[in-house]
Amino acid sequence: MSSRKSDHDRTTFARPADGAESTSGCRRGSGRWRGVFWAAGADAVGGECGGGVVGAGVRIVGMIGNVNSLALRVLVPEPDEEGAVAQLRPIVDSRDLVTEVFDRGPAADPLRMLRVDSPLRAVDAPREMRWAEALCTEECCGALYVTVRRDGDHVVWDGWRDPYEGEVALGAFRFDARAYDAEVERVATGDGWEWPGHAVARLLDSEFRRHPEWLARWQCRFGSVFSLPWERERITFSFFHPEFPPAEDGAPWLQFLMTEPVTDEAPDEQVRAFVERIAGSDPRAGADVCGGSRESAERLGRRGRRGGRGGERHRRARPAVSAAGRSAAGD
Repeated sequence: MSSRKSDHDRTTFARPADGAESTSGCRRGSGRWRGVFWAAGADAVGGECGGGVVGAGVRIVGMIGNVNSLALRVLVPEPDEEGAVAQLRPIVDSRDLVTEVFDRGPAADPLRMLRVDSPLRAVDAPREMRWAEALCTEECCGALYVTVRRDGDHVVWDGWRDPYEGEVALGAFRFDARAYDAEVERVATGDGWEWPGHAVARLLDSEFRRHPEWLARWQCRFGSVFSLPWERERITFSFFHPEFPPAEDGAPWLQFLMTEPVTDEAPDEQVRAFVERIAGSDPRAGADVCGGSRESAERLGRRGRRGGRGGERHRRARPAVSAAGRSAAGD
């Protein structure tokens, strides 16, 4: 591998604690994933990761005894990469598992993977988790799945599959449960990789999932909230009226969209102000219709407000977002 890299091909691996960084080209298949790859840990152990070399400041430890090691790494695209998405990658015993066996699309979106109800947060009952999806769609070119379960003092990953390719050449992995839970929680709280808009979106996502009554008072249901890596200065919030999918066949429904600027205030203060506004007035009054049918709009008394600035931005952005991006938007 040549030591000369252009800025266009550069991937930066940085440790948030002191900002130390090293660079390497990082390519997979015909795609190019460029951005900041945050990692924790004080000891440097070289290893292959996503086609590039993990540099100083990244701690990746191999298998100890009968237990595997896990490091969750977030790859954040540069702000000028419109259409690129943030990725959560599992590094097991120095191996980037997604890069190793799946080259048809990026790894999963961090917001979806790190929610409190995500299968990544292991419970006793086995739950299947999607680690990656093809850039087109899963139905077209497949995805990478694994089953996650808690087994006493361990967390087990096994049952790897790809609906497109069939068998996946990965075996079972077993992790110490306490170390596993600590690593998931570390990354879930942002730990240096988040931009402010993502932090606001993450907190709002958690709050509205915990409190469906905030929108239910307006006969609405929460859809999704996200901040795109190339639109870091704002968040996008979507919801449905009266619900989706409808409770009965043929029942009318609409999807609404709001875009909100991100300010210099602390993320939790911005979340508090947004929640107070939703609780105090019907959010449909200031939102754009972005989903549903003309017939549904007429039956629900919603006419002449499809689009607007927020809706136009949304329709321009969505075609550029890959399948992984769709998961960030409420997959």
